Amino acid sequence: MFARIEIAVRPDMADSAALNLLRRIELIDPQVRRQIRWARYLEVYWLDIPVSREELITALSEICWDRVLQWVFTGNLMPAAAGKTGGLQDLMELAPYRPGKFCGIERRFRAGVTDCKGNSLLEAIEIVLGKKLPQSRASSGGLLVLEGPSLNEDTQARVAREILCNEMLETWTLVPEEGLKKNERFHQERVKYDLPKMQTRGSISVEVLALKNMSDVELQSLSRARYLDLSVEEMKAIQTYFGQSAVLEKRALLGLSDPTDVEIEIIAQAWSEQSKHKIFDAMVHHDGTVINGLFKTYIEGTTEQVRKPWLLSAFRDNAGICVFDEDDAFCVNVETHHSTAGLEPFGAALTGVLAANRDILGCGLGAKPIFNTNVNCLASPELKEAPSERGLHPRRILDGITRGVAAGSNQSGVPFLNGATVVDDRYLSDPLIFCGSGGLMPRLSAGEPCEVKKVLPGDRICIVGGLSGKDGVHSAAFSALGLSDQASATSVQLGDPMTQNRMSDFIQEARELGLFRAITVHGAGGLSSGVSELALLSGGAQIDLSFVKTKYPGIKPFELMVSESQERMILAVPPLQLTGFLALAGRRGVN
Repeated sequence: MFARIEIAVRPDMADSAALNLLRRIELIDPQVRRQIRWARYLEVYWLDIPVSREELITALSEICWDRVLQWVFTGNLMPAAAGKTGGLQDLMELAPYRPGKFCGIERRFRAGVTDCKGNSLLEAIEIVLGKKLPQSRASSGGLLVLEGPSLNEDTQARVAREILCNEMLETWTLVPEEGLKKNERFHQERVKYDLPKMQTRGSISVEVLALKNMSDVELQSLSRARYLDLSVEEMKAIQTYFGQSAVLEKRALLGLSDPTDVEIEIIAQAWSEQSKHKIFDAMVHHDGTVINGLFKTYIEGTTEQVRKPWLLSAFRDNAGICVFDEDDAFCVNVETHHSTAGLEPFGAALTGVLAANRDILGCGLGAKPIFNTNVNCLASPELKEAPSERGLHPRRILDGITRGVAAGSNQSGVPFLNGATVVDDRYLSDPLIFCGSGGLMPRLSAGEPCEVKKVLPGDRICIVGGLSGKDGVHSAAFSALGLSDQASATSVQLGDPMTQNRMSDFIQEARELGLFRAITVHGAGGLSSGVSELALLSGGAQIDLSFVKTKYPGIKPFELMVSESQERMILAVPPLQLTGFLALAGRRGVN
């Protein structure tokens, strides 16, 4: 059945969520804040669950309704969950200004965006009812109810765009006072319409790209159309390679001719700035001196010159590894998030922190993240204007980053220790977040040094954690594009710290039981880079993309290969340990 649930703080209690939104409105525009006399923020859930009315009432009463702190509005589903009428009107009648002028702003995620709260509610319902509900759907959102005599639609829309929602990830709707008082939004057909559903278009087959006869202009157009972020020179290099007679002969033996979209996408991800670091690796001519790459010369080279015995591993794994004491090793990593911070600062900081923790988790045989740190670099929050139509104001960026770092750390069970903020107007169009993480792991695991990774032919490739989706496709390429018109919703992601927390605990347990041989991050470039890193140790790998678990149907093969959907690790599992590995994952609720 379809159902809508609205959860409000009781009128005699302070609404911390509404107070926080009012504080943010005050920061953005004090004049708008003065127009608001009263505010309440309700959590909203849309559900599609194949259970009886009685079962759903039982589950929601236990999960969603704290009778001391909350009122719950469900239309006619649970009429006793709030005041006299069991509707939002009960809350409005107790507002301090009566008669008042009320309005609402409702937000919900776009289809395909990771919805942590919705997923958690579904799992909680399964636990309460004691059965799996594989065909269920849930989406979370919110309803901001405001009261003020001069709140017109233009002002409400500004609050929606600049404070409440990020239109890359969410949609919003203005609800008039009459709509708040009525129960039409709880009707089954309305809930069915409002519940986001991913609609996929076109074929999901592999596409062949005939590069051989393309002109330079056509090659550049192809790069832009597919978000490859490759230059004409790079596209011509690919064209030349696939046109070589030896390559053509070898491909003919395999039943292949022109390159496929899967192959081109893999190359594009591998050649992206985020993966290849072309700027740091470039040959630099300076004052008569030739520098063979800034990274190789001044970072990796300097480290090798001053290498100490306590440095176990540097620049070979997902994080640096040092000796901590006789029994344990310390791992540390810092990474940057650029352009996505200017479009969705909360999501950028959240995914940045989670990614830094995954680098620790994918270091050696799986270290345990124990702390997070970050540095924010942005333009002055006192600026009057945002940088562009696609970019956000630095004040909103700072607010989003602060909330994202806290959520990514605390909700994944890793404490956030400290941070800093650097203000410089040169960061106006390209804000930067440094996200750092540290962790510990035993120096010996199953008799092997923690810094040594082994993969043998025949080991099984296992993806652990979140499901694959279109979110995160082309993220590696997009990180170098900046705030341009090429930015798409699939380039911006929201992380799921609860899934990562569970995955992290599972990996620690599996390591202690010796159930896997090696681990790495499912990061930039998705499967194409993560599997390749481990395959260097085994002499190659075979991947069957039909085994990849997805968030929804209709994902193309190249998207399965390069998707950077969050909270995933790649492990090499010995064949004899596969049954035990999968059984443990099932007991711990890990994909």
